[in-house]
Order: sequence, then C-alpha cells, then structure tokens
Amino acid sequence: MNEYINHLLQIRSDLRGHVQEFSYQDNLDDIIKYAEGLDGPITLIGNSLGAGVAAEVAVECDCIDTLVTLAPVGSLTVDYGQIANSVSTWIDLRTSFGIADFAALGLSGGSIGPWGYGPQPYASTFINSPLGHAQFWPQMDAACGYDMHGC
Repeated sequence: MNEYINHLLQIRSDLRGHVQEFSYQDNLDDIIKYAEGLDGPITLIGNSLGAGVAAEVAVECDCIDTLVTLAPVGSLTVDYGQIANSVSTWIDLRTSFGIADFAALGLSGGSIGPWGYGPQPYASTFINSPLGHAQFWPQMDAACGYDMHGC
C-alpha cells in the first residue's frame, strides 16, 4: 500500500502530511485514537481485511466522514446499517469472487469471507466491479472516479 500512497502524493502533493497508512493487523484502538486527534473531514480507505477494520473504526469513531471499502473481507456478521449510519458517505467496491475470497472462507472455517452484495442497500455508492480481489490500484482508480472529497 505504501507504493500507492507515494503514487497518490505525486498526483496530489497537497495531501502530504495528511495521509497515514495502517494495517489490518494494527490495534483498532490505536487507529481510533489517531483519527480522533485529527481535524477536518477524514476519509478512511480500507482494502480486503483492512476494509473490515476501517468499517469498525468508522463505527467506533465519530470523526470519519467518508469510508471507502475496497473488496471488503471480514466477519459475515457485520452490521451494514450501523456502518452506513456512522459516516456521511460510504463507497463500497465489490470485486468478483476469486481465489483470495475462497481461501479466506476456507481458512477461517466460513467465519471470514467477502461481503459481496451485503453493503449494496446501505452504501452511498456501491460499485459492482469486475476487478479481481488483488487489483488494489485499479480498485482505487475505480473508486476515485466517484466523489471522495478530493481523492
């Protein structure tokens, strides 16, 4: 992901100092604390397992304005309505079911898998993309075609 941040900063140098990268493995409370210390509208972008973490942060933190979930994978018991109610704008990009999704389902015994069409009635913008799960850059480019408050 750091590679994409460098790419983004080349295109949008005005975002320098305003972009922070986290991993799905980072402590949720640390991410929330960081976000709560920021001023202004916050856009939070999560990809794959990171999308599930980003959604949890958005639900727990009142300061997230825009949430972008790309090829989200996570608990199949996510409350999509609660996610939608926690942000002003939620852009969800669904990718085609692929080997990464199948592996997540298999390795977790069925408890972690793709969100699929679940967010569709709740997200402000739902993108049903033909992209593959691992195609992060094209997913970002597809999501940036929508209003993300200055993506």
